[in-house]
Amino acid sequence: MMKKNYPPELVAFFLKAFDHIHWGDERTLMEWDYADTSRRFFDQPPLAFDLTPSAAMVREVERIKNSYIPPYQRIRQIELLTTASRDREGRWQDIQPYYLEAFYTGITFMTPEAFIFYIPAIINRVYDGNLDVERSMALDYMLSRLAREAGDSHFNMLLSKDMLTALLTFLDIIDKDGSDPQFEKIVTALGFFYPQKPLYDHFMDAIYGKEFGEAKAIAQEMKRQGVIDLGDTSSNSSDSPLEEYIAWDKFEAVEILLRHGATLNYESMGDTAVETLIETAENRSISETIRYLDLFAQYGINWELRGMNSWPSLIPY
Repeated sequence: MMKKNYPPELVAFFLKAFDHIHWGDERTLMEWDYADTSRRFFDQPPLAFDLTPSAAMVREVERIKNSYIPPYQRIRQIELLTTASRDREGRWQDIQPYYLEAFYTGITFMTPEAFIFYIPAIINRVYDGNLDVERSMALDYMLSRLAREAGDSHFNMLLSKDMLTALLTFLDIIDKDGSDPQFEKIVTALGFFYPQKPLYDHFMDAIYGKEFGEAKAIAQEMKRQGVIDLGDTSSNSSDSPLEEYIAWDKFEAVEILLRHGATLNYESMGDTAVETLIETAENRSISETIRYLDLFAQYGINWELRGMNSWPSLIPY
């Protein structure tokens, strides 16, 4: 495998961005990989079926002895199994590439918190030349998991701004020609949702909890910090926060966002605010739709504005 030389400043930024990530009380990659096969963790009794517990243990030990994993990992698994113990990790910087490649299936099943720990472990081994971008199963599974997690508010809350920047930079580097739709999905979701957290997540919780006073206070803080253009969209495939609340028929949220700086007059790759309202009109009464249009008029909407998905002729009721 020919090692690629990555810019030293890029690698240094990545190392610093993830340096604070430490192992918590999570299941390890090896534990999750083992559970995928055995339906149990090491600290849980093996499935017995028609065997006695002791016979089930003997059978499971033999299965591990005959498994594909390296001999020293077999010894470790048998030790954990026979002592009903939990596994632990040290520093992600010290995780070896052969460990990542041996137990990569665990990436699919682990918690988001554990996944955050292994992301830099995998990227680190790509940067130091010990994982091949074209052949690494650990990297492939990491990308698949990212495609699944990206945009999820809980997962995004685990990423700092620097972590996100380092991750997006890595994805840009390994997606050589920019044509892989999986990369586009990950980058779009991460890039769209990050600027809204954590305040936007708190705003959403307040809206759905009908705590409108708190939602107003959060919106005011969002406006003060300038952390998000409340009306605009920063991706080609995701609705803006304002559009989402129009579509979900959350009138109070729309009113609060407009009052605190959201703009109705923008064009995205999809619909404008009024087009979103018309598209979802069947979900509300005509009087409720008119209520939204009156609100839009108060905030100076440009009725002539069109998005790329607009109809040839679109006028308000």
